[in-house]
Amino acid sequence: MNNESFLLIVASLLFIAVGTFILLNNIKKLKEWEKTKATVVDYVKSRSEGQIMYSEVVSFIANGKKIEAVNRSDQVSSPFKINEKIDIVYNPLNNNKIMIISLFRVYIFPMIFILLGLLSLFITLKNI
Repeated sequence: MNNESFLLIVASLLFIAVGTFILLNNIKKLKEWEKTKATVVDYVKSRSEGQIMYSEVVSFIANGKKIEAVNRSDQVSSPFKINEKIDIVYNPLNNNKIMIISLFRVYIFPMIFILLGLLSLFITLKNI
């Protein structure tokens, strides 16, 4: 096995590990955190590699109190619309930690890492 193949295998395993970590962390939040409806009330803008990215600011009720929290777990180029009702989970020990529940954000995004890692690993091992 040459150095290039070794590095590709390591990179592939790293992609698989990162995707698995993100997916398991998301599933853990879905199981352990409180689920509720929230309303998108604003955005926080940032610039990433020349592109404007958004983090949604949501409002929801937790423990009888109105909470506004910024979705710090991810930034997107196409956020939910202002006043749109969305499903979230929040940390009952720290209500400002939230995760927006969407098929892409919870499952598909980490699966892309896992599948790219598996594909790269398969191609590398096939060519050794």
